[in-house]
Amino acid sequence: MDNRRWNLEASGLFTCKSYRSLLSNNGIVHYYPPYSQIWKSKAPPKVKILVWLVATGSLNTCDKIQRRNPQMCLSPHWCSLCKTKEESVNHIFLHCSYSIQLWWKLFQEVKVSWVIPKGCFELLSTNFKALGKGKKSKALWGCLVSAIFWNIWLERNKRIFEDYTGVGARSTLGESKILGIFLGFGY
Repeated sequence: MDNRRWNLEASGLFTCKSYRSLLSNNGIVHYYPPYSQIWKSKAPPKVKILVWLVATGSLNTCDKIQRRNPQMCLSPHWCSLCKTKEESVNHIFLHCSYSIQLWWKLFQEVKVSWVIPKGCFELLSTNFKALGKGKKSKALWGCLVSAIFWNIWLERNKRIFEDYTGVGARSTLGESKILGIFLGFGY
């Protein structure tokens, strides 16, 4: 059964305000900042801080460190997960082949088709209804996304600082789901 849904409103209902906003922005849909959802999530503070740094693009990745201190030579400056591209926030968490595998596996499990967004801010600002529309499902989805970010960051740091060879995306997704479910139900 097909349903009509106005995608510019969380409720799915048409409002003149959202339509006027769409027209005044030349048809460009603006994403709403995800900051309140990040801070209201049931994740531990260190995970919330990481997700907030990812959303704001302020995480200390090689590209940021190199920009702040150009005379510092980072070797290697490529992504420690895929070793093919330069490391940046959006690359590590979205565009890296390792991260893409994680996201694809997660979205396959919840039976949602998706397109890789331009950046992490857009991913966090998108209101996925993958697990349903209730408060618990929204909280669980936020915790799953936070857990994936957290596990990607842990994997990256292990490979850099502990000379770790790494695990597959399937193993990391399993850890992320367990952590996300654990956080989502407030245990």
